[in-house]
Amino acid sequence: MEELLDLSLEELLQVKISTAAKYEQLAADAPASVTLVTAEDIDLYGYRNLAEILRHTAGFYSSDDRNYTYLGVRGFSRPSDYNNRVLLLLDGHALNESVFGQTLLGNEMPLDMSSIQQVEIVRGPGSALYGSYAMFAVVNVITRKGGPQPETHLAVEGGGWGRREASAAHSRPLGSRGSLHLSGRWGDVAGKNYYFPEYASADSGSGFSRKSDAERYRSFFARLDYGRLTVQALHTWRHKGIPTGAYETLLDDARTWSRDSHNFAELHFAQPLGETGRLILRGYVDDAPYQGSYLYPDFLQLDETQNRAVGGEVQFHTDLPHANRLVVGSDFRRDFRASYFEYDAAGIDFDRNFPFHQYSLYLQDHWELTPSLSAVLGVRHDRPSIARSTTTPRIALIYHPAPRTGLKLLYGEAFRTPGVWESKVEDENLGFLANPDLMPEQIRTAELVWEQRLGRQLLQTVSLYEYRMKHLIDQIQVGDERYQFRNTSGARARGVEVQLEARLPGGAQAYARYALQRAEAADTGKRLTNSPPHQLRLGGGSPVGRYLTASVQLLAESGRLTLRQSQTSAFWQTDLRLVARPPRAFSAWGLELRAVLLVRNLFDSNYAVPAGLELRQATITQDGRSLALRLESAW
Repeated sequence: MEELLDLSLEELLQVKISTAAKYEQLAADAPASVTLVTAEDIDLYGYRNLAEILRHTAGFYSSDDRNYTYLGVRGFSRPSDYNNRVLLLLDGHALNESVFGQTLLGNEMPLDMSSIQQVEIVRGPGSALYGSYAMFAVVNVITRKGGPQPETHLAVEGGGWGRREASAAHSRPLGSRGSLHLSGRWGDVAGKNYYFPEYASADSGSGFSRKSDAERYRSFFARLDYGRLTVQALHTWRHKGIPTGAYETLLDDARTWSRDSHNFAELHFAQPLGETGRLILRGYVDDAPYQGSYLYPDFLQLDETQNRAVGGEVQFHTDLPHANRLVVGSDFRRDFRASYFEYDAAGIDFDRNFPFHQYSLYLQDHWELTPSLSAVLGVRHDRPSIARSTTTPRIALIYHPAPRTGLKLLYGEAFRTPGVWESKVEDENLGFLANPDLMPEQIRTAELVWEQRLGRQLLQTVSLYEYRMKHLIDQIQVGDERYQFRNTSGARARGVEVQLEARLPGGAQAYARYALQRAEAADTGKRLTNSPPHQLRLGGGSPVGRYLTASVQLLAESGRLTLRQSQTSAFWQTDLRLVARPPRAFSAWGLELRAVLLVRNLFDSNYAVPAGLELRQATITQDGRSLALRLESAW
């Protein structure tokens, strides 16, 4: 991470990304609105997980229903939608599973943050390269390689609500051609006690939920680089108590919980072909199980999903005459286990496996028309056996009228294939009906991006966009306590995002990000639920003297409409991080020590977000002030 600690703006803009085009390029040349979060940013602001990184990004926002963390992008976030309209990648490997299409973002994906080199956030439709789920954004987490010298990092943390955490990472070279990086993370949070007035009645109890919010999580990650070969493996696991009485379960009982895991192993091989060509081969195995336990007055219901798959990708790119860069690829995935299993003491209610396969072919050409003007044309065809085939195009014009000015005119389409849970599963106890006739969701987005460097230390980005969705898959109540996923008319939105990023002398940096958006139903023109019209993010950090570094972030949002047609209040929240380093005289044998104080919601703002259909509550209050102390060592 040290190579990024003192980057100037000039040097930062030379850091290359690979997500927008599947090959390395500068963000200014990428056919998308891109945000790069470096290892420096993660360390400066003390981000614990991907959800914290994304919620401070322009146009993104989050909700926590005390079970999962949900992500909203550009005014769109259906409550409890499994985050299945954003594609999450780890070094290019897709982490969305196939039963729910779920993206795990909070402690559900407890990747050690010191293993991340950078996070590339590509806004807009990405299906022309990546297929399903890439409707609003593609988020690619790029991990660290081992360095030229052995390095070891250890950290322990304790804090409010019984938080205990430990992490470790080790990197080392393997001769002159290879390197190894290993990391692990473990955490245990006792959780909060809650009071829900919706349950405070004589027939349902006091409304208090105590000792049912516990959370335990762990992860292990390994990366081996040797020559042109990269081997990666990931294991994550999270057990979370559900304290909210979701799905009309009994309140205040620790026997209601969810448990998620994700495991994969992948081989990635890159072979140069001549002076300009490159062949990339990728093969993987993937396993994403889920278990849930739900306590009702008369029985305990358990459910499980299994999603096991194998897949691979072949990619070729080359530079052609007339300044063309061509990318051609194909990928294949076989989900041999995509099952849902539900049972209780009386027997099995549902037990079905829905294996399927899908394959795709994509092509993209980046053509430099003049030294200052380039065009990108791309198209992808996906053919899943579980749903209809889909073809998605992409068009971009990128113009640099001056060395410090960039303009991007973008158009793209994307889709989302219905998941097994939405189309195939019947759950009589919960009142869920299958719908095998679901069509894929589709979105069309047009965007204009203006990137302007202001002097040597400030970068301004302005994005204007409009999108239209059709065949939106939404959960609809179709009778008394019965629900079904159906294609609705869709949604549309317009918005603007303004960002200012500053890198100042002496290691200081700051940002200001504002998003204005209007997202509404396509048929009625009414504002969408869980969609804040205004979002503001401010942040900055700097060394304070020789031994202290401080950073602060402010997050503010306007209110959101709930599913019960009530309105949450606008809110603002401030986070503070202080890092103390002892004088070098106290360091021995190359050991570096740090003490870190993290204060989330410094001024204890009281705010809530809309709840999903599975909850009796209209809103869920978010966390108040919390403190944590972290001790870190490196050598």
